[in-house]
Amino acid sequence: MKANSCRFLLLSVALALCWTTAYTRDLPYQFHPGLRISRTKPPTSRELTGLIRDLSSLSGLRLNVDADGAIHYDANFPPIGGSPIARELLLKAIESSDSFSVESVNNSKQIAFAQIESITNYRNGTNPTQTEWVIRIDFADFAQLRGDATAIKAFNPGMNLMHELTHAILRLPDPAGPNDPLGQCERYLNLMRAELGLPLRQYYFPKNRLARSPVSLAQIVQGELKFAHGGADSKKAEESLLTFDTAMVVNTERRYLKSENYRTCLDTVRTTSR
Repeated sequence: MKANSCRFLLLSVALALCWTTAYTRDLPYQFHPGLRISRTKPPTSRELTGLIRDLSSLSGLRLNVDADGAIHYDANFPPIGGSPIARELLLKAIESSDSFSVESVNNSKQIAFAQIESITNYRNGTNPTQTEWVIRIDFADFAQLRGDATAIKAFNPGMNLMHELTHAILRLPDPAGPNDPLGQCERYLNLMRAELGLPLRQYYFPKNRLARSPVSLAQIVQGELKFAHGGADSKKAEESLLTFDTAMVVNTERRYLKSENYRTCLDTVRTTSR
């Protein structure tokens, strides 16, 4: 009797799932242009507050999130500070005919810091094609960063979101090879950093080395990013380093990993001294 009841329950669940899937598929597709917070994987209140604070500081705009998750700016208040370059890019995203949805994907081993993906191309009649982008941010990765406060600010979640928007809106790529250690996208972000008085990023892919864990005596593979005040060509450039435990950010069991913001080959890790 119990076995029959169990079979009936499983069959009912399966039928309900099939009906729900079919019903959802028949619903009219809703395309929401502009910059917004994901409904399915939204950041926590704390993450969202920090992200909006980052974007407001970068752009100088007074930003808010409405009940539907759309990010707006208050046109009644003139920009205060911020980077004009960052402001122009953010306004393009907010006013875009494309859709940019921000997801939280904490503790993902496939995404390092942030990633953007084009998931849908949408066309309504004879109107131009619109693209639905998803920007995934692993907020937990940023808690792993150690280093100078200004360098951390130059690589915060808001700056990483701007990196992904630069890919989608301006179509600027990351490094194509060893002869271009920074890439067009990060060179553009360095213009924002310069306007904000932040240190400039010196290379794109983190350098790896063996180091002692900051919380124990265990040896870890440490990722390192270098930033410099005054630019790479300045003789008086002051360098700032950001470091993190690579295993806490990416899946180190894979020999090679490539994402929007990080690529590591563990075979090239060398023991070096600071």
